[in-house]
Amino acid sequence: MVAGHGRIPMTVCWAFKNGYLKNGSASTGNGNGFKMGGSDAYDLKHNVYLFNCLCFINRAKGFDQNHNKGSMTLYNCSAFNNGGYNYSIPESLASGYSAKVYNSLYYIGSKSFGGFVEQMSDSWLPGFTVTSADFVSIDPCEAYRPRKTNGDLPDINFMHLAAGSDLIDMGMDVGLPYNGEAPDLRPVRQAIQRLPAAQQTSA
Repeated sequence: MVAGHGRIPMTVCWAFKNGYLKNGSASTGNGNGFKMGGSDAYDLKHNVYLFNCLCFINRAKGFDQNHNKGSMTLYNCSAFNNGGYNYSIPESLASGYSAKVYNSLYYIGSKSFGGFVEQMSDSWLPGFTVTSADFVSIDPCEAYRPRKTNGDLPDINFMHLAAGSDLIDMGMDVGLPYNGEAPDLRPVRQAIQRLPAAQQTSA
């Protein structure tokens, strides 16, 4: 996304093991997962939308601002055990732009947000406690399976919420389809066929 422009939506995307070679050794890349902006002068404004995305075991950061001065909207995203921050949006934005992280979670690791970042119904906020018992599986090996013959991502239990988790039905309605009484704090694969109505016009 470096030196990109305009409106950039991504739905049900996975970013994992960036910064590593096939033999497991570190690569020369910087090892970030989702890089939400960037330019040589650190002054470009990208309007980025990440819905139902998952990033895990990247050598550096998971969801990374990457010096973006534009708007960033993350709904129902999950991060697991990234080497740096799982979510990193620390730098101030250009006037009139915003950063929102709603219905999102991480397990193992930390985050870095500037005070301008709007956070609602996220797993690190008061009222939530995240443990391994919240998940059906925290083994990422399933995600390394080949894609299906139609190109879809493989079916996995990794980072899916287990029955009884206090993260189920505890999200807020952001305009994406969901199952149950309210959205969960996690990606929902079947709930990504459309953008929220508020995001369907060009920025």
